[in-house]
Amino acid sequence: MTIDRTSVGCWILKGNPDVFDYFGAVRAQPPRIVRPGVFEGNWTVGNTYRNDLIKKGDLMALWITGPHKPGIHEIGWITSDGPIFWAQGFDRKHAVDPQKAAQPTYAVDYAAIRLEDLYVQRGEMLAEPVLSHCEQFRARQMSNPSYLTPEEAHALADILATRITPTRLGKAHWKKLLVS
Repeated sequence: MTIDRTSVGCWILKGNPDVFDYFGAVRAQPPRIVRPGVFEGNWTVGNTYRNDLIKKGDLMALWITGPHKPGIHEIGWITSDGPIFWAQGFDRKHAVDPQKAAQPTYAVDYAAIRLEDLYVQRGEMLAEPVLSHCEQFRARQMSNPSYLTPEEAHALADILATRITPTRLGKAHWKKLLVS
């Protein structure tokens, strides 16, 4: 399905644990701190028309797939002016598939907070009526990035507000999605 910027409330950056060991990387590497409680990160995206829609300041959420803790693990905002071309591929230190990691790819930079044990589990999203029909569940093999509509992003923010403080939501630039 073709989308435009008005379709997007938040970009979903998807991580496949068969390609990159997200949890191992988080354990092994101290985060690059942007300001207290907020770290700098980056993630690869596919070569798709959606890359032209990604803008600095857009909200993002990192979705880790697979059988071990699938769900939203980080929330924040895009800090690069759209995707950046990485000719040398991505971080091989935590790559599960080194050949894939060595391939040229696109990526976005972002600033975010890690949800850690407070991550939003796939089952929680499926149980929420608005989120249960998001692109992540309708088209699981969709290229990266996926997205949440504005209504779906608000629903995710409501879930997040039940587990993290308004201050942390604000640090991630997500507090603005809460209905007052």
